[in-house]
Amino acid sequence: MEEQRFIDHYETLQLSPNADSETIAQVYRFMATRFELGDHMNGDVERLQLVRAANAVLSDSRKRCEYDVRYHEQHPEAAHSVEGAVAGEEFETYRQLRRTILVNLYNARRSDDSARTDDYSLERRAGCSPGEMRFNLWYMTAKGWIERTDEGRLSITADGVDQLG
Repeated sequence: MEEQRFIDHYETLQLSPNADSETIAQVYRFMATRFELGDHMNGDVERLQLVRAANAVLSDSRKRCEYDVRYHEQHPEAAHSVEGAVAGEEFETYRQLRRTILVNLYNARRSDDSARTDDYSLERRAGCSPGEMRFNLWYMTAKGWIERTDEGRLSITADGVDQLG
């Protein structure tokens, strides 16, 4: 069986591998509109199919996680760079992601709904990659804002609640 050629979905959508879910959605809408056949004569069916396939993978956190493993095998330099990202923008994005995680854990604590506080569920709700989630969970644990329960779930601490205030 012939090995399938690797398709660079980030290149297809002209995105950095650090792009967040909102950016992916915006770029997808723009590019899909650009390549659709419609009232104008410049539609491109092949490009539209590539754009749709890229969006299907990159907009689904589980598929994106699996894809990113293959992507970093194809582009080992990307795993160690902040290609195309301005450090200040990345820090702001991560700060917002940490706030989203804390809000989710705060709401779970208030409603006593610990069933929704595993890494994967938080990752889906935050719309981030597993790598982004791991880094931010490490950071928030080191700061004492969150902790792992005996069951392995995540829980906000009093310091984490103060961080939201």
